[in-house]
Amino acid sequence: MQIVMYDRGFDPGYELDLHLPETEKMENLLNRVFEGDIASIRRASYLGKDGADAVPELMVCLTNQLWRVRLEAVQALGRIGETAKAAVPKLVKLKEDQNQSVREAVDEALASIQKSVA
Repeated sequence: MQIVMYDRGFDPGYELDLHLPETEKMENLLNRVFEGDIASIRRASYLGKDGADAVPELMVCLTNQLWRVRLEAVQALGRIGETAKAAVPKLVKLKEDQNQSVREAVDEALASIQKSVA
């Protein structure tokens, strides 16, 4: 099995999905996002506006006990932009996160989402 390098992380599931129909690829990706897989969260974030399907799973990641998963989810929602506006209330709650990196990313994500809406 070939392991695919994806933005500083490894996502072995990506290579396995290449033979699947698009709907199954997305379903597998969303399942891995839901589980808090950082590489999959990054992949979902680069879908941009097409990442709307990943927003509910990313919102679940916002409450993950690992700060790195929360950070990646916040950044992903910011990259997705306007279609992530449903996550704004949960993002606002994260302004009080114990991790400074998460708090800083929240401000950037909210600005990105609101800029996309305007």
